[in-house]
Amino acid sequence: WQRAARQKDAEARMWLGHALILGEGIDRDASAGLALVREAAEAGEAEAQSYLGAMLLDGRAGPTDAQEAREWLAKAAEQGHAGARKRLAAIGG
Repeated sequence: WQRAARQKDAEARMWLGHALILGEGIDRDASAGLALVREAAEAGEAEAQSYLGAMLLDGRAGPTDAQEAREWLAKAAEQGHAGARKRLAAIGG
């Protein structure tokens, strides 16, 4: 993932960010992980958009931000991400 992430692969950035946030197989660095997830989301990666939206909604990305969370979840849902659709429906988005 690290090599692909360096080459701007959005999916790899999402999963490397996820691993950094959780400290799975790599030293934990939530700040760097969040930055990678955000980059992947901005590049249009639906899984990253959904994950970022969930973290913003739950406060796992710092202070909660329901408006920004809805925006990211909506972007993922527009791409057919089932989890994002379900989460949006649950929060009335």
